[in-house]
Amino acid sequence: MPHDADFASLPRLPVSVEEIAGHPRYLQARKLYSESFLALFDRNPFLIRLLTDTSRYLLFTVSVILDANHDIERRETWFTVGRLKERMAVFGMTSPRHVDHLIERMCAVGFVETAHPPGDRRVTLLRLTDRMLAHDREWLATDYVILDALRPENGYGRVRNRDPFLHAAIRRQSLALLPEGARLLSAQTDFLLFFSRPGGLMVLEALFEAALSSADGWQSPFAFGDVADRFGLSRSHVRSVVQAAEAAGFIKLHGRGGRLVEILPPLWRSDAVGHGVGARLRDIAFLRASVELAPAE
Repeated sequence: MPHDADFASLPRLPVSVEEIAGHPRYLQARKLYSESFLALFDRNPFLIRLLTDTSRYLLFTVSVILDANHDIERRETWFTVGRLKERMAVFGMTSPRHVDHLIERMCAVGFVETAHPPGDRRVTLLRLTDRMLAHDREWLATDYVILDALRPENGYGRVRNRDPFLHAAIRRQSLALLPEGARLLSAQTDFLLFFSRPGGLMVLEALFEAALSSADGWQSPFAFGDVADRFGLSRSHVRSVVQAAEAAGFIKLHGRGGRLVEILPPLWRSDAVGHGVGARLRDIAFLRASVELAPAE
């Protein structure tokens, strides 16, 4: 993680992991995030299948960042297939064929287009469509829910209000943070159980939504069929993810048929720290984007 000495040029220090994870209103902010995140995908199985396993999520995020940094006048910034593969390899996605397949899928659903620079058909450029950028604006606004809820005085409202100039600047500034993001993602081993399964993030968020909406936060109703219908998954797949989480010691099922779920302390802790880490990186990108935009404003 970057150290405070790296931020001398910024108007303030970024928030710390502990400042978020240990905040007295963290659970209220976490509930807002869960509601906002699930609303993006509620009754939309297309987006769930397209974006919520590890490789597809990473391809989406890295593509948006590279697209924001693309400058046709500077060849080293071109958003090409090769450059995308290089960045995906930082996250351990080293199969060129798999990345090609993911790009083809994004093109097929109208998220990505290909082109060639003037006078050079040997190079394939990628370009994100308005449809993909519109979804990214919604996703980025959701990413800043916790920061905005806990530290509204820092001005995250512009991100939540989907300011297109600020969003683009945040994505540009996120390029330098990709290696750190890859390192931190690999360290979040608890979440890989969910992240590596199609729709696993939906199941994880549905578990937290149930727990955070219950009266005591202990045993919460959790209907496998309702979650399956809501997110276009099979009931057996939802049950498989939940049972794997129980076997890993993250949750405990209670009642006949496992109709009540209890999130155990290790998952509560991992979740808070994970969101704290993510909030710090997002705040760094936000601060650097604010400095980038300051002369124009």
